[in-house]
Amino acid sequence: MDKKTEMNQAITTIRGEVEAFARRLDTHRKLRDENRRNYTPDAFARWQTEALAVLREDAAQTAGRIREAGHTLEEAVKEANSLNGGQLPPDAELFKFPDLALTEAELEELAERHAGNPTMCRLIASYAERNKMAAPVAASPKKKMEAARTIVEQAESAVGCDPNGIINSAAQLAEYWDGFTRYHRELLGLEVPKKEPKAQGTGQQYTNRANYSTT
Repeated sequence: MDKKTEMNQAITTIRGEVEAFARRLDTHRKLRDENRRNYTPDAFARWQTEALAVLREDAAQTAGRIREAGHTLEEAVKEANSLNGGQLPPDAELFKFPDLALTEAELEELAERHAGNPTMCRLIASYAERNKMAAPVAASPKKKMEAARTIVEQAESAVGCDPNGIINSAAQLAEYWDGFTRYHRELLGLEVPKKEPKAQGTGQQYTNRANYSTT
């Protein structure tokens, strides 16, 4: 499997875990509201204690799967940006002449032309750094690794929230992650699919396992 495919699959896995957890959180909230109406205060308190323990364990396991996929993503980004002298194209000759000053626009054009070539991208980024110029995003291995880590950090943050916290609904979260993953795929130099693969996730659906009396 090529590294770009590996990166795309890891991102889809991470997104799937977040969105599946959000759906389970939706279920928890519906059950919470229903049980608050139907149970006595003491029975509801016992249900909520058990339900929150299940939810926190679910969140911890989901975060573990996200970290595992995140490690795969970061390793793929690292390997995809490893140097290989055999990858140098004729344009690399431009950097051999100290008196040939390249503009930021020219660097941007070179970066876009060689976005899939990590060795050429490193040359472009190094030239920009030496000459105190803004390195094109497509040429910066550092920015690509930052993009990968941001995906993982955002995902862990999402599943680590309180049931009453930042995830308002699974639908809202899915809409946010659609734009979020598209943007970071572009930063990583990946082809953005016309339609994102359906996010699955591997956690168990949360169910109302408590059986407390409503009287």
